[in-house]
Amino acid sequence: MHTAFIQDGHKNRTVYPANTACDGLRLLGYETIRFTQEEFDRNELPITKDALVVGFIETYRTTLGI
Repeated sequence: MHTAFIQDGHKNRTVYPANTACDGLRLLGYETIRFTQEEFDRNELPITKDALVVGFIETYRTTLGI
């Protein structure tokens, strides 16, 4: 099974992108793990090079090492 890390964010939106991403990735057979910016900043996530990361652009760029 593939793993996807989904960043939690702005919950006051009409359409919450993290929920949409989780739903779609689960349908594709991914194990989804939600995370906060604080967890990401503290390096508390077991993100591997094979994992999919869905988040804000700054988080994505950090994950790629850009």
